[in-house]
Amino acid sequence: MNISQQIEAAFTDARARYPELALAWVEISYRVGSLLPNSALSATIQRDGSIDLLLRCMEDEQVQRVASEFAFQYQKMLSDYWIGSVYEIFRLLRDRKLADVPLGFSEVLADLELIRMPLEKHELPKDRKLEAPLEMIRNPPKNDSTDIYVYDPKDNRRAHIMGFGVSTKTGSVIWHGIDIASKSDRWIERRDLADRILALWEVAG
Repeated sequence: MNISQQIEAAFTDARARYPELALAWVEISYRVGSLLPNSALSATIQRDGSIDLLLRCMEDEQVQRVASEFAFQYQKMLSDYWIGSVYEIFRLLRDRKLADVPLGFSEVLADLELIRMPLEKHELPKDRKLEAPLEMIRNPPKNDSTDIYVYDPKDNRRAHIMGFGVSTKTGSVIWHGIDIASKSDRWIERRDLADRILALWEVAG
């Protein structure tokens, strides 16, 4: 079996393992995608739904401890991509005011933003709101004096590597989000985000 066939088989198997969720993502794609006629929004949502199903299978294998030692790096790669794509859907809906905001929409968007900014822009979300440079602990650590550094929002070379791990309960990737606005931090789980997105439109399987 060549690479293309293996990838196709993986997505087909994921749909078979989660048939109700596969249908839920299709229903969301039509419901939300129709808000932007003559666009590829429906197809984008279906694509992100397919990746969600594939990731759920990988997460299940993490919990069952049947995934290979190196499988997590690919799970993390797909999870990072999924976050960025889903964030853009939520940002579009908010900025274009395309729909009444369902209960929980803003909270999901806020969590997506906390993850997406460090992943794709390599900086803390909304760092312009920092009143002063922030002392940070390097991740991953080098176990030397450079582990403590200063994050200055005015420094063009500033960077932030977000902490991440894997949930022992769901096998999902979890990220350590830092919320400057509320001066708080929290761990955010990918599968929980997906479940909350499905619940927003009341089609969770």
